[in-house]
Amino acid sequence: VFWNLHYPTEHGPGVWDGQANFTDFADRAARRGLFVYLRIGPYVCAEWTYGGVPLWLAQKPGITFRGTDKAWQAAMRRFFADVVRRT
Repeated sequence: VFWNLHYPTEHGPGVWDGQANFTDFADRAARRGLFVYLRIGPYVCAEWTYGGVPLWLAQKPGITFRGTDKAWQAAMRRFFADVVRRT
């Protein structure tokens, strides 16, 4: 689940439709007897800009990723809560 796809900007409800609708994808796979390995970011892959971490977060002055940085933790908490609620 690419964080920067769902949250291209810091504020707002996020993007969960169209290409970003992972629940529809999982439902379609299940109807065909397939399993989905849902990999929730923050870091998804090296081939994607910032590995899927939103650019707006990466540009916050002094922020550190994957640690105890308060801004990082607050943003991660929001993202994970939204993903879990839709799963």
